[in-house]
Amino acid sequence: HPALHRVVAADFVTMDSGTGVVHLAPAFGEDDHSLYRRLLALHADLPLLCAVLPDGTFVPEFTPYAGRWVKEADKDIQRELGSRGLLVHHEVYRHEYPFCWRSEDDPLIQYARPAWYIRTTARIDEAIANNQHVRWLPEHIKTGRFGDFLANNVDWALSRERFWGTPLNVWINDVSGKQVVFASVEEILAKNPRAFDHFHTAREADPTLSEHLIVHKPWIDSVTFEEPGEEGVYRRVPEVIDCWFDSGCMPFAQWGFPHQGREIMGKSYPADFISEAIDQTRGWFYSLLMIATLVFDEDGVNRLNKMLTEAGDRLLAPELPRPFKTCMVLGHVTDREGKKESKSKGNYTPPDVILDRVRMEFAVLAEHGEERGAPGVARIAREDLDGLDLKDGAEVRLFGHGPEAKTFVVRAAKKLPRRVVLLAREDIDALGAKPTEKKDVRPVEVPSLPARERVWVEDMTTPAPGADAFRWFFFASNPPWNATRHSLQGVRDLQKETLVKLRNVYSFFCIYANVD
Repeated sequence: HPALHRVVAADFVTMDSGTGVVHLAPAFGEDDHSLYRRLLALHADLPLLCAVLPDGTFVPEFTPYAGRWVKEADKDIQRELGSRGLLVHHEVYRHEYPFCWRSEDDPLIQYARPAWYIRTTARIDEAIANNQHVRWLPEHIKTGRFGDFLANNVDWALSRERFWGTPLNVWINDVSGKQVVFASVEEILAKNPRAFDHFHTAREADPTLSEHLIVHKPWIDSVTFEEPGEEGVYRRVPEVIDCWFDSGCMPFAQWGFPHQGREIMGKSYPADFISEAIDQTRGWFYSLLMIATLVFDEDGVNRLNKMLTEAGDRLLAPELPRPFKTCMVLGHVTDREGKKESKSKGNYTPPDVILDRVRMEFAVLAEHGEERGAPGVARIAREDLDGLDLKDGAEVRLFGHGPEAKTFVVRAAKKLPRRVVLLAREDIDALGAKPTEKKDVRPVEVPSLPARERVWVEDMTTPAPGADAFRWFFFASNPPWNATRHSLQGVRDLQKETLVKLRNVYSFFCIYANVD
C-alpha cells in the first residue's frame, strides 16, 4: 500500500530523545490510532495491521514469533533487529505501564477492536447547554474537570465483549447484513412466536431459574428469526452494553419508565441533588447527563408528555437541567501517604481501629526469606506499625486461639509484606496458632485464612478514638470535595488539637455557670 513504510509528521513525537522517528502501531495506541484515522482521509483503503491475536500472542504470519506471548518475545526481537543492523540504540528505563486492576501481575495491552458507538459528538452542544444549568459543588467542576471532558467529547463506545451485562439488542441478517433493533420481548415474539421456547424448557427443568434471565446470555444468544421473502437468518450480535450506560439510565429505569412508574417519575425527575466521588466526572455524572440529553431532549419530552397526558399522568418538566439539579463532588479518602486506599494492598485503616479497639488481624509466619521470628518479638511491616500508630519497640498484646493473650514487643520489618506478623515458633505454639500454609498471602486474603493461621495485634495502652472523633476528623479536615489523608494518627492528632481543647472550654463555662 502506498501509505505503508513511509514517514509522516505527528505532534506527539519529540525530537529531544532518540532519533525523532518512531514506529506507528495504530492497533495498539491511542495517539497512533488517531493519526491512522487522519491518514484514512487521504487513503480510504489504508489497512489496520495487527500482528497480535486477542489472547496476546503473535499471529501465525509473524514468524518466527508466531504463537508466542508478546512480552516474552521482547529481547529476542531486539537481538534480531541488532543482527540485521536495524537497531540504533537500546536501554532499560523506568516508565509507567498499565496493569489489570484485578491482578497487579497481569500487564495490559491496548488493542483496537471493532465496537458499536453512540454518536455523542453530534449532540455535544446540547449536553454542554444542559450542564450550564447544573449547580456544581465545588463550582469549578462545571467548567473545569467536567466541562473540559464535555468539550473534548468523543463518541461513546457502547459495546463490550463480556458475558454478563445488558445484551446489545441488535440482530443482523447473516446473508444480507440488514440490521434490526428490538425494544421489548413482545417485539421479538411478533417476529418469532417460538423465539424463547428454549428458555421456557430450561425453566421447567430448573424452576429456580429467574424469569428475568430470558433477555440475558446465554438464552438471548439463541433467539433468531427470519423475515418472509428474505434470504438468511437474523442473529443477535454477541456484545453486551457498557454497564455505564445502565448507570446513566438509572433515573428512569429504576421505575420501569415509561412502561410503568409514571407517577413517581413525574414527581422525582429531575433529581434535586446527587453526590459521588470526583472520578465520576468521567463515569456516572457523564452517563447521567449524556443519556438525559439524548433521550429527554425537547422532542423526546414532548412525545413522552403527550403519552402521559393521554394516560392522565403527571407531565415531565420541560426546562433544563436533566437529570439532576445539583451535584456535590466528593474528594477521595486516601492513606497517610496520599495514595488510594485499597483492600488488596492493605493500606487502609479498618473502621474498628477507630471505633472499637486499636487492633489488626495478621497472618502468622515463623520465617520469611532468611529472617526468623525471635522470642517475645512480633515483627510487622512498617506500614502496619504506622497504621496502628505504634512506635517501634512498643508493647502490644497478641490474641490467638489459646487460653490467654500474650504480650510482645513490636518491631518494624523492612521486607515483610503487609498484614503478616513474624513470630518465634514457641510463641506461635503458646498462642494456639500455626504458620499459614498460603504462600505470598495478600492483605485482602487474611480474614479468609483458617482461624489458627491468624492472630490479632492490639495496642494495650491507648484506646480507640471513637465515632465522634472519627466524624469530626472528616468534618474539620477539609471541604468534602478535597482529598483527605486518613490515618489513626490523624484522628488522634485532631482529638488533641480540637476535641480536648473544646472539652476544656466547655468545662470552664460549666464550672462558672454553677457558681452562685
